[in-house]
Amino acid sequence: MSGEPGKVERFLSRYPVFTRQQFRETVGAGQSTNTADRLLSYHVSTKRIMHAAPGVYAGVPPHLDPASYAPDAVLVASMIRSDGILAYHSALSLHGLAYSEGGEIQILSCGKPGHVDTVCGPVRFVSQPAALRRAERECPPSALLRQIEGLHERRMAGSS
Repeated sequence: MSGEPGKVERFLSRYPVFTRQQFRETVGAGQSTNTADRLLSYHVSTKRIMHAAPGVYAGVPPHLDPASYAPDAVLVASMIRSDGILAYHSALSLHGLAYSEGGEIQILSCGKPGHVDTVCGPVRFVSQPAALRRAERECPPSALLRQIEGLHERRMAGSS
């Protein structure tokens, strides 16, 4: 059950963490959904791919032991919801600015708030603050990102 030789390996080298839908669209292109899902299940059973979170999978590098391998927690968390934005302590930690160790990854999302357990640890989905929701209506997200990037660049340059 391998399909085109090397197709899964090429996919895993490009997408270390991916969704079931990405696998279907890339590896299973031109095949039925059932065939792509069976191929994914086969690679999960051989421990070449691990189930990381609901609908999210991670490739296990061939030279590592699948029993002790943990994919990047931020990559896994970012793939659970397509609108997710790394937030609060998790964002500070990613930038090396956290003041303490965090126990969970926090993601802003327009979806329902909630909690998901992953192989990397807990992920908490938080509703976007009202001010941010208002700002998105008044100002497109790309403009907000440019403002944040500008603040970050000034901070890194030493000015406030």
